[in-house]
Amino acid sequence: MIGAVDSVHNYILPPVYRALIQHSQHLEIRLKTYLGFELYSLLEKGEIDIAFALFEKPMPNMIIQKFYSEPMVVIREGNHSEQGDFISLLSLDPDNELYHEWSPTFRTWYDQHRKDVKFSGIRVDSAGLILTLLNNPGKWSIIPMSMARKFITLGTFTLSNLDGSPPERMYYQARPRYPSARVAESLQILDSCLSIIHDNTYPVFRTHNLLNGKVR
Repeated sequence: MIGAVDSVHNYILPPVYRALIQHSQHLEIRLKTYLGFELYSLLEKGEIDIAFALFEKPMPNMIIQKFYSEPMVVIREGNHSEQGDFISLLSLDPDNELYHEWSPTFRTWYDQHRKDVKFSGIRVDSAGLILTLLNNPGKWSIIPMSMARKFITLGTFTLSNLDGSPPERMYYQARPRYPSARVAESLQILDSCLSIIHDNTYPVFRTHNLLNGKVR
């Protein structure tokens, strides 16, 4: 059983799951969505076989390592001439911002670059809300590249880099240090599929194409 937070299931791992389906005759695939703090507890209890989380929590019987990282980009409704260019956070209309507090490090970066500009946008806590509200004229948000890849297939949006780039969003995987034979075999198959997200020949993960305006 694979446990992960919602954003990992929906924006990071879909190509892995598509590859994993090819092995479905050899293993039972179960995908479960949990809040980040729940994942480590469930893994420790043996209720899931591997966890994909947004933070690391050292545990003696688990192997925890960074799994993936990705840049944060600005996505704006409509077509803009700055597709792929670097823009300043202060050049964006604060009234049209959709703000998600992605992590404490992101919040620190944001506060430093926002400076004394008063927040006047909308605070949201899910990617679904960002997409819903982003379809309104002038709206913009800072989101992980994986979400941006998905969003641009669903509407007309412009992607841009930010001056003084935000810290990358980090993802971690945790697994038992001493798995059972059954779990070890399943994880070996999963590992063969996970390699796809680090393969630069896989077009969905070639982020430079998005920021050069080649993917609309």
